[in-house]
Amino acid sequence: MLWTLSCYGCEVIDTPNIDWIGREGARLSQFFVNSAVCTPSRGTFLTGRYPHAHGAYRNNLPLDRDEMTFAEVFRRKGYDTGYAGKWHLDGMARPGWVHAERSMGFEYARFMFNRGHWKKIADTDMDDCEPTIFPYREFGDETTYPTDWLTDKTISFIRKERDKPFCFMVSIPDPHTPFQQEGYTTRCWSR
Repeated sequence: MLWTLSCYGCEVIDTPNIDWIGREGARLSQFFVNSAVCTPSRGTFLTGRYPHAHGAYRNNLPLDRDEMTFAEVFRRKGYDTGYAGKWHLDGMARPGWVHAERSMGFEYARFMFNRGHWKKIADTDMDDCEPTIFPYREFGDETTYPTDWLTDKTISFIRKERDKPFCFMVSIPDPHTPFQQEGYTTRCWSR
């Protein structure tokens, strides 16, 4: 992904928001992951342990229930914790929303989903109902495309928690297949 960010020298794609994060935060130039696939890598990120130790050493294996995650550590220290996006740490559980008992320390996990290669998610009219997930063949617009939709949920959480200590993780399912672009992104690059 580095070669697509202007803060790392890309001259083709303009990424001003990520460039700002790069200027104001930390930019890494040498790093690695313990696994090239998402489930073991996400499990390692959450626990700080190698995939063979936390149990999710390949896709479709669950993270061991007794694993301590950084979210649980923050929660115990009084932080409000939240998660939105692809979870995929429930093993062979069907695609869909993750049950609260499997949220591993993330108290606000309403928008945590298992598997999750959908390209359209839409809110329902009722606050207490789960959002609607659309099948692979449909993809969204600026309000329903997962990247935008999850970003909006993240911003809402941050604004709500801004006066309290919080820890929030967002896991954008892109760049997973199916590789579909949003309409406005396609229009931007078709010039």
